[in-house]
Amino acid sequence: MTGREPLFIPCASRGCIELLHRYSVEIIGKKAVVIGRSNITGLPTSLLLQDNKGSHVTGDVCYEEAIVKASLLTPVPGGVGPVTISMLLCNTVEAAKRAYQWTEKSS
Repeated sequence: MTGREPLFIPCASRGCIELLHRYSVEIIGKKAVVIGRSNITGLPTSLLLQDNKGSHVTGDVCYEEAIVKASLLTPVPGGVGPVTISMLLCNTVEAAKRAYQWTEKSS
């Protein structure tokens, strides 16, 4: 958030992007709505999605109303949560690789 590359991407945000990639959702040139403005989920997710052409934050969403308008919407509970845990494990493995300076060639 301070203009440098992060050591790790927050797990929930990384999980959201991973879901989009796994479902072959093209995000370039699309408009995205990120619900929630927390510093640990909403903000990092919006930063991963935005292209610096301007964004704005609004309130929350009613699932029943949003599902008829949105092309994609994850359920709560059960949507991003399990993927968030997977991303935590990915970050843990990445941290261990960095700590021990492990590369593919060193195995």
